[in-house]
Amino acid sequence: MEKHYWKKVFTSAAVYFSVVSAVIFIIQMVTSDHLYASAFSATRMLFVLAYCVIFSMANSFLSFPKLDGFWKLILHSVFTIGGFFALIYAPMNADNRYQLSLSGKQYVPANIFVVIGLVVVIYAIGYGIYFMISSKINKKKNSKEEYRSVYRK
Repeated sequence: MEKHYWKKVFTSAAVYFSVVSAVIFIIQMVTSDHLYASAFSATRMLFVLAYCVIFSMANSFLSFPKLDGFWKLILHSVFTIGGFFALIYAPMNADNRYQLSLSGKQYVPANIFVVIGLVVVIYAIGYGIYFMISSKINKKKNSKEEYRSVYRK
C-alpha cells in the first residue's frame, strides 16, 4: 500500500476519534455526577482509537475501483461490525463484569443476539443512507454526460 493511502486512513481516523471523544465527553457530562468518570480511561480511549482506524480502513474499501459493490459492502460490514464487537463491546462488557464483581453485585449479561441484531440494524440504516446519497451523486454525474449510441456511429 502506498504512503498516500495510510495518510488518508490515519487522517480520517483522527477526525472520527475527535468526534467520538467529544460525543463521549458530552454524554459523560450530561449523565454523570462526576466529570472524571471511567468513560475516559486511557485503555477505553485506546480501544476507541483502534476502532476508528479500523473504521477508516473499512471506509477506504468503499472507494476501491477494482472491487464489486457487493464485496465492498461485505468487507465494510465485516470490518465495521467485527471491529465494534472486538474493540468496543467486548472490553466494555468485561469491564462492567469486573466492576460489578468488585461491588458484590450479580452480573446479568445482555443477550448477544439482541446486541448483534441492533448493531446490524444500525449498520443497515447507515449504509442505506450512504447508498442513497452516493446513487444520487452518480445519477447527477451520469445525467450530465452526453449520450452516445453504441449501435449507430
